[in-house]
Amino acid sequence: MYVFEKRIIDWLKERKYAIFIGVISLIGLFIRFENKYFESEDYLIYLSNWYMEIKNGGGLSALSQQVGNYPAVYQTLIALFSYLPISPLYAYKGLSVIFDYLLAFEAYRFLKENSKDKFKAVLAYAIVILSPIVIMNSATWGQCDSIYTFFLILTIHRLSQKKYRAAFIYYGLAFAFKMQSIFLLPYILYLYITEEDFSLMNFLYIPAVIYLTYIPAFLFGRSLFDPIANYLYLAEFSNDLCMNVANLWSIGNGDYMSMQYVAMGLTLLVLGAALLYILEKKVKIGEHQLELAAWSIWTCVLFLPAMHDRYFYPVEIILIILVCLKRKYLKESFVLFMAALQAYCVYLYHMDVNAIWLMGMLMTGTYLYYTYHLFNDMKKGVTK
Repeated sequence: MYVFEKRIIDWLKERKYAIFIGVISLIGLFIRFENKYFESEDYLIYLSNWYMEIKNGGGLSALSQQVGNYPAVYQTLIALFSYLPISPLYAYKGLSVIFDYLLAFEAYRFLKENSKDKFKAVLAYAIVILSPIVIMNSATWGQCDSIYTFFLILTIHRLSQKKYRAAFIYYGLAFAFKMQSIFLLPYILYLYITEEDFSLMNFLYIPAVIYLTYIPAFLFGRSLFDPIANYLYLAEFSNDLCMNVANLWSIGNGDYMSMQYVAMGLTLLVLGAALLYILEKKVKIGEHQLELAAWSIWTCVLFLPAMHDRYFYPVEIILIILVCLKRKYLKESFVLFMAALQAYCVYLYHMDVNAIWLMGMLMTGTYLYYTYHLFNDMKKGVTK
């Protein structure tokens, strides 16, 4: 080998992780770019019309009224995009793609800090960037799940670091983008009750941040009660027991009006029983914060009524991080991935795969398996 060859190889070896991340980032960007023209039914029926309503309403001036089911912060971002010479389709997708990369970087940071293994951290980044679910959600569907999930992962990360003020500010931002951030709340309450390490006053950061994101809307005439009214409106947005999601109710998919309170009651029962078990067994959450955060969201989406196919998205991301941290979670991650892949393909590409009930049974069984081992490990103090 010539000297210059050795120097090149040594240079590449020293920078192998940076080069790998760079290559993966470019591949991910290329795949997303290839999806730029796809228009989903959500875009054709809702998103494009809401964008034009904002644009025709004067951009930021349109903040004076509620448009679609946008939270104020997202409506503000879309209003700013309306001033640019860019297609609405590219605006929606571009914003979400940016957060794909921020989400992947946060997964990298979490793994780097908690595993002390740079290879695992880089692997998590690569999996998030190249995950078909992440790509389809943002670059194909044009949805914003990567945005609020990014802030949820930041919340969990800061809670694990005991940086509580930052954690609740990030949680407020997650809430400001998507109401489904509430599914993480049981985990935070468990942490509050068992760890006794932060004050209930920290929860006030959540509405404070939400109201701060409404300042542009307030300046254009929105009422101070609008944030509350908007969340109440979103809570009543659907009348279906489940919507293309592999949860418990997809097995039978009964009537919403007759089953909604049964579903809510069952959810509260499971969450309450978990808290009772944690208190009775004097369980310390400790090293299991990430697993319990996933369980909290998983429980809500599995048992609550009116759930959507995309609501498992944060669990899918958390399990990617967990798989890189602890390989034993590969089974659960695979089941969630397959359930999401089926749901996305059915909605986006109209694939005739009538197996949502089967995936619902598999998802419920996997949840029970995950729940048993998680709480057993917490009781025994198992960390690996």
